[in-house]
Amino acid sequence: YADESTLTPWIPPRPQYLEDLVSWTGDVETWESKTKIIGLETGDRMQMQPVFNDQIFHGGEANHVATFGQVQEWSFFGTAGAPDGHPMHVHVNHMQVYGNNMGVGRKGMPNNDDPDAGGFDCGANYEVGEWYDTLRIDDKAHDPCLARFRFNDYSGKVIMHCHDLMHEDGGMMGWVDVQGGPDDDTTGIVVESVDCMNIL
Repeated sequence: YADESTLTPWIPPRPQYLEDLVSWTGDVETWESKTKIIGLETGDRMQMQPVFNDQIFHGGEANHVATFGQVQEWSFFGTAGAPDGHPMHVHVNHMQVYGNNMGVGRKGMPNNDDPDAGGFDCGANYEVGEWYDTLRIDDKAHDPCLARFRFNDYSGKVIMHCHDLMHEDGGMMGWVDVQGGPDDDTTGIVVESVDCMNIL
């Protein structure tokens, strides 16, 4: 407690990359991430193809363009447990669970799907307002899971993929072109070089 006599809870300070975005009321950039396996109904593994937003990873054009520092609000479809779902992971960037298809979560509300309670989440695995590096909901009924975050460390190419590595290696991955940050050659922002030291 911050004050035991009044039972005032202690709220830890958050670093910038974990700021509370559930209560954010400013502009957001939205996007939908959709995963599936084409040919799953055939039962023949040779005809099955994991895809991300209907594309097999090829490394060519970006799957999405985002702005460095801008709040992102992404809808993750298809992350329910395998074989029908695919846990999604965005490199370097943790994501704050914001809500699901039933509505928007509100911090401090009950962690359930009762519309009368006002709290919406992504199922038993995740709590609105908490940060995760991989999203995998417990039931397709919670599709899509909404998450918010910012690209605030790196710009340029950011990889995202299914965390079932057989699916990732089969093509269920993509990349986001994060523009306007320190690693974007067009911004003119200068990042100081860091001296490295080898310790033998």
